[in-house]
Amino acid sequence: MKILMAAGATGGHITNAINLSVYLKNNYEDVDIEFVISANINFSRLLNEKGFKAHTIPAGPLPLRVSFGYITFLVKFLQSFIKSVIIINKFNPDIITAFGSYSTVPVVLANCIRFNKARVILHEQNVIPGKANALLLRAADKAAVSFCRSEKYFGAKTVFTGYPLKEELRKVSRKEALDFFGLRADRVTILVMGGSQGADFINRLIINAINAFKPAIINKMQIIHLAGERGYEFVRRRYDNIEFRQVKIFSFLDKMEYALSACDLAVARAGGASLAELTAMGKPSILIPYPYAGGHQGENARYIEENKAAIVFNQEGLDEDKFRSALLELILDKRKLQAMSQNSKRLGSFDANEKLTKVIFEVLKKSNGNTGR
Repeated sequence: MKILMAAGATGGHITNAINLSVYLKNNYEDVDIEFVISANINFSRLLNEKGFKAHTIPAGPLPLRVSFGYITFLVKFLQSFIKSVIIINKFNPDIITAFGSYSTVPVVLANCIRFNKARVILHEQNVIPGKANALLLRAADKAAVSFCRSEKYFGAKTVFTGYPLKEELRKVSRKEALDFFGLRADRVTILVMGGSQGADFINRLIINAINAFKPAIINKMQIIHLAGERGYEFVRRRYDNIEFRQVKIFSFLDKMEYALSACDLAVARAGGASLAELTAMGKPSILIPYPYAGGHQGENARYIEENKAAIVFNQEGLDEDKFRSALLELILDKRKLQAMSQNSKRLGSFDANEKLTKVIFEVLKKSNGNTGR
């Protein structure tokens, strides 16, 4: 079976594809997988390290305003479409699994012009579908969703699978994780992360809050801070300036299973990937949705908050005093933290790889039955 994974150039639109591919590779000998992604050196290298061939296309996002940028967009889209046709004809996949983002559109459309089309499965990581998946729905056989609430957007083609996660996430104990970072078991461990791109706003917000805490509170907490490449030096200097020592700072952390196992609370954005990891691990959170993601993160965050597994603050007009009070309450109130943890665990699951694999085989079986492929 040949599977072409079409994915984006940001963490949330490619980690799910990588996780599923690793699962398939580890469990099925007859599966041949290749990737098509928008040009990104880091992700191309990561895919090669994991043993997957990565094709890149120059597709870019649709400009938000009418401008000469539309000409560049159309040129890149045409180039991406032509290259996708070549890739698909050469690889001849049985299944194309598209994980959202603008870079998946030319791939799926290139498949549409073939006589012997591959079957198409979409995967949506957010509560509200992105424009790419909404556009490609008519060309898809199935649409797998990460949130039950998304089912209404995809109609009869919908199947709930959840978000594919790394198998390693469930293999690390809290003690092992704390030892990995050199942290103490008697302190509340807070994981700060801003998504695959980092988050300057969250970096400043959390450090300002810590700086305002009294020493008695400081002694009850410790931080694992994923600052992003751009924010790493700023975060390191700020922690030095406020003389906060019980912190482990990373620009990027590949072994997220250790950070998630170690933490008692997360302060994070509300991307689908982050929320899938946090809920699967049963972690409560303070969420600050990224305000420039078309409203997707806001809807994701509201879903988690409505289920009493998170406290949500909007970035625009955020009251730092209220944020600090919410953080302080969760550091001090272990009973509330535990209740939120249980609520979070009820929302998450680790079986998305198995469910999505089942969908792939069912779609392929139907295809073989109808066409004899």
